[in-house]
Amino acid sequence: MAVIKERLTKLQLAGVFLSFCGALGVVINGNIWQLVKMNWNIGDIIMVGAIICWAVYSMIVKEVVHLFPPLGVLLVMTGISLIVLIPFVTLEWISLGVPPLWNFSNIIGFLYLGIFPSLIALLFYNHAVAHLGASKASIFLNLLPVFTMAGAYIWLGDEISMVQIIGAGTVILGVVFTTRPQKVKEKIGV
Repeated sequence: MAVIKERLTKLQLAGVFLSFCGALGVVINGNIWQLVKMNWNIGDIIMVGAIICWAVYSMIVKEVVHLFPPLGVLLVMTGISLIVLIPFVTLEWISLGVPPLWNFSNIIGFLYLGIFPSLIALLFYNHAVAHLGASKASIFLNLLPVFTMAGAYIWLGDEISMVQIIGAGTVILGVVFTTRPQKVKEKIGV
């Protein structure tokens, strides 16, 4: 938290650790050897790059969210993302061909992705960074595997193991520890 100049209490640091461990437990289903024998491929490397980019995004948002209107910040960040992604989309379209973009299901998919995970989610996230700080707002990202697991259970019929349930509970406990309001004594360092 030194990079983003935010102080966390011992309980909040424990919450960060618990939340991370719980998310990891959900992803690997309690099998620690999956981390060791994981076949690292280009997708894994891209995911690590995405995590680094999100950390940088969170730090930038923290610095600029108070200076500009929320939609302005989102517009600039989206524009930068578009410029960065154009070469990758071009390479994919050259190698795999241009997918059919204008059928009904794709248009509905574009609208859904544009409205909910892009516009609304980023506005809420930027608001959370402005009011909670980047470290506390980012802790909620550990809930992604929990919601993914729940969605896979509801819509795909995937099984959920006891280890994953314990991991999900650990994530939730970690998020609660990290984001709970601090007492006055903790804030002033007494």
